[in-house]
Formats: sequence, structure tokens, C-alpha cells
Amino acid sequence: MTPEKARETILIHSGCHPDLDSFPHWRNGFLGSLRPFKELNEKNLTEVITAITALPEFPSELIVIQSLWELSTRTRLWGLDPDGMLQRNNLLSPQDTELLLLWVRCTEQAVSKLLAGGNPNEALEYYKQNKPI
Repeated sequence: MTPEKARETILIHSGCHPDLDSFPHWRNGFLGSLRPFKELNEKNLTEVITAITALPEFPSELIVIQSLWELSTRTRLWGLDPDGMLQRNNLLSPQDTELLLLWVRCTEQAVSKLLAGGNPNEALEYYKQNKPI
């Protein structure tokens, strides 16, 4: 994946792309599938981590930084916080909640590794080792 494609992928999955209407598939992406809740699709996590891994360095462009932030904070607010819409409305099973928390941890780990100049791909390995059966 090219850095430009990685950037676009992150913007789409976070719902921050300035031309989001041109990408209707975003509704089934990482954040799009949470509101309204559809399902947790592992493909979304792997696309996001792959995109983060494809960035040559931590981005300096504000919209990309905002998008990375949104992937973490919105997921926590909507899906993991007890007062968030998915928990409050009992839309996630305990297993889905555990899985979504793992997704957030992996996304945050990938961003943290990128920021520190490490290997963000380690987040996928962490996911494979910790995902529920």
C-alpha cells in the first residue's frame, strides 16, 4: 500500500475524509459500522493497521492525526464507555465488547509504535496472539 493510499484509508475508516460521500463503503468501515451498529468486521481492523504500517513516518498533516485520534476516541466513546450508545443500548455482547477493546488497543499500539519510530505491524501480531477464539 502506498503512503497516499494509506492516508486515504485512514481518513475513510475514521469518517474524516473531506469527500466522504465519494466512498459509500465507509459506512461499513471501522467507525462507520459502529453508528448505526452493524457488526464487528475484522477486515476493518486489518485495513487500518495495514494503512498505519504503510505510513513512512508519523504524519504531520493535521487531518491524518485527527483521523488516528478519532479511530481511538470515537470507538471508546461509542462502543466501550458504559454510557456510550452501544453499551447503553446493549448492542454489543460481552464478547464483542472484549473484541472491540482489543481493536482499540491494537490501533493505539500501532500509532504509538509509528510515533516512536518502531514497527507498527507489531500491533497485528499482538492482535493475532490475543484475539478471542
